[in-house]
Amino acid sequence: MASAAEMRQQLATNRAAFREALSALGGKWEQAEPDDEWTPRRVAEHAIGADVLFATRCFEAMQSKPTEWERQPLETLEAALTRLDAATAIADRAYRY
Repeated sequence: MASAAEMRQQLATNRAAFREALSALGGKWEQAEPDDEWTPRRVAEHAIGADVLFATRCFEAMQSKPTEWERQPLETLEAALTRLDAATAIADRAYRY
């Protein structure tokens, strides 16, 4: 089983890969693949929100006050990258314990 530090490092690695994948989208922010209902925008909204949701559960388990977070539509790729940074800061605060 991985240590807490190894798991945090794995999360950081995966977030960096997610950021790289988002950055490579170019003009395909609203375009779904054929036979797929999920656009890159929808995937980003879901994944970024889920990271904060899991962190919030950790805060609750530790009986700590979670950071306020409101799901927002990510109109642009730039907005998604900004929200990813904000979500990362929140999640890292929860996971460092």
